[in-house]
Amino acid sequence: MLKVKTLTLLDGTTIEDIDMLPGLGSYYIMNADGSIKELPRERVQSIDYTDKRTVELVKGLALVPIVDDLDTLEEIYDDYESLNALMAEVHEEEKPTATPDTDVSPLSKNPYGE
Repeated sequence: MLKVKTLTLLDGTTIEDIDMLPGLGSYYIMNADGSIKELPRERVQSIDYTDKRTVELVKGLALVPIVDDLDTLEEIYDDYESLNALMAEVHEEEKPTATPDTDVSPLSKNPYGE
């Protein structure tokens, strides 16, 4: 549960000193009477966190996608050596074998000599 100092909605309404749970598409506000209010993320303008523990938790939540991307990037770099070898092999296969007579176009020959 996240302790929120101020939650500001797009219409300017502010809700202060609440406990909140973030969901995939909504924020769930825990009311004092035990009820829960659901707010779609699209209606929220800003959220201010001041509780030290909550701030650290929100930082961690924000870093999760970045860490996942870094793990994926690390896997790509691990495969990079084998990818380089594969690409070199593919480029070798694509190179045409050159023969002296067939590589020269009659249009590129100098008609006046050489």
